[in-house]
Amino acid sequence: MNTLEKIDKIELKVRQLALKLERTQERNNQLHEENKQLKEKVISEKDKIVLLEDKLSKISEALKIKQGEDSEQLQTIRKEIDKYIKEIDKCIEWLGEGI
Repeated sequence: MNTLEKIDKIELKVRQLALKLERTQERNNQLHEENKQLKEKVISEKDKIVLLEDKLSKISEALKIKQGEDSEQLQTIRKEIDKYIKEIDKCIEWLGEGI
């Protein structure tokens, strides 16, 4: 193999290596862009999570308050029912005395 052939082989390998380097750099740039987009998406999703957690907390508090109000209303209704039952019992007694 003469010197010219060796130079041609070396030149071919250098071109192949340069092409491989160019493809690797392009892939690297693509991966950097994808990584950047994914980081932005993670930040966006974290913001959504914070908003949803806040909303859930507010709804949970409102539900607890509502349950407390319902409990108070239930007690009031029970007291009224007890009062009506006593009045009905008195009426039954009066009817029994009249017979």
